[in-house]
This record gives sequence, structure tokens and C-alpha cells, in this order.
Amino acid sequence: MRVRALLVLLVATVAAVLPVAAAGPVAAGGPTSVLMSAPALGRTSSLYTADAGYQSLADYVDAFASGTGSSGDPAEHAVGPEVTLTWLIHDVSVWRVDRVYVGAEGGPWIATQESYDGSTDIWSTPVRWHRSDQPKALLALLAAHGLTDGSELPAGSANDVTAQEYVAED
Repeated sequence: MRVRALLVLLVATVAAVLPVAAAGPVAAGGPTSVLMSAPALGRTSSLYTADAGYQSLADYVDAFASGTGSSGDPAEHAVGPEVTLTWLIHDVSVWRVDRVYVGAEGGPWIATQESYDGSTDIWSTPVRWHRSDQPKALLALLAAHGLTDGSELPAGSANDVTAQEYVAED
């Protein structure tokens, strides 16, 4: 009788633990949204991963590729109004912050800090300076969300048109 009770207890324990052990680690999703803010204009907007503009914005700022970026004096690049892009995982954890300086010489410069795995405090990570491969499309998307008005575009540059004239490439 004792052996039977122990056997029933053992089978019940294995039956309860096996599904949990077989499931393995849970990995649910990844980046889901981006909060966009223009402090100088007092405006915000956002995009969710299901929005068509989310992937376009990610492409314009090279959000899902790592690179060495550009060197140079940040003071030369951090010019004029900025648009801050705060990229979130599960809509709550910041994994990347881009500061897009829309008035920088020759078009926007982007200062990026990121900690994709969350193991490092994002604010202690190095800033990577880089440019968009599609600056006009980036500015058009930001303008479409009310985050630029085009007035900060540098005169005489390749971007010497107002943001309203750009056509987003979605």
C-alpha cells in the first residue's frame, strides 16, 4: 500500500512538472512601439509595430542594424531642434533612443544610444553619431506626424526644400 501511494505521488509530481519543464524559456516578442517627441514644438506622436510607418522609421534611422557610425565633433552635429525617438520593447522598456537633429548642416544627424538586451543602463552606453540613408523621407515622416515644420532645414543644403514637399516612401 505504501509503495502504491509513493508511486501515485511520484506520477502526479512528474505529471505536474513535465509540462513546465518541457516548455523551456519563454521569449515573447520584441520591439513594439516608438514614442516620438519634439520638445521645441511641444508635440508628441507614436507608432506601433503594426503601423506602416513604424518599419519605415526604423529603416530611416537604421534602428535594427548596428554600425560604427560617424566620427566628428558632436557639437557640430547637435544643431537646432531635435526630435527624440524612444524605442520600446513591450511598450514599457526602453531599448534605444535616437535624437534626430533636423537642423544639422547638410540634413539631419542622429545620435543613438541603445541597450537591446537591457543588461546595460541605456544612458551609460556610448553615443553613436550617424546619418540617415534617406534624410528626405525621414524628415517627411517626422513632418507628417507634426514633429517638424520645415523651418529648421539648412539653406543651401541638399535638403533645401520644406518638409511639406517631401514624399514619404512607405
